[in-house]
Amino acid sequence: MAHQGYPRRRFIELGASILTMGVAAPAFARDADLAIIVHGRNREPLAAAEVEAIFRTARRYWSNGDPIVAFNLVPGSTERTEFDQAVLKLSPAATARYWIDRKIRGGAPPPRTAPNANVLLNVVASLPTAIGYVSPELLRPDVRVVAWVKNAGVVSARGLAPASWGNV
Repeated sequence: MAHQGYPRRRFIELGASILTMGVAAPAFARDADLAIIVHGRNREPLAAAEVEAIFRTARRYWSNGDPIVAFNLVPGSTERTEFDQAVLKLSPAATARYWIDRKIRGGAPPPRTAPNANVLLNVVASLPTAIGYVSPELLRPDVRVVAWVKNAGVVSARGLAPASWGNV
């Protein structure tokens, strides 16, 4: 019975190697603007509204009780502007006002800021409780996509058929 896990593991390894070559990006990923990612072992599904709640710090814990560590890219970056408009539904100026208001009212601080997408990707890949976002072309097998930003909207990976988004 121990050998039954081998084909699945081999299949996953093969898929990971194809993804690292950049050949097998899912069709949806090729059209997406951003991929919202978590650590590769985090299997928690997230709806689009839950992603928004996490990045507005209204939701601060994973379902297992671990604290969520959310990461943004720097304000003014193309990805950050696009993310804020699609996920938070706020312009850059409105996003800044939102966090100032939260600070004045004693709310939770904003997500941490990563200086660039490669740092964000490395942190999410190494921190099991992290969540962030990157361009789809940066995806690699040690992170998992929980949602896509496409055409200024968020599509939860939970709502897509697995064949359309794969393990990335």
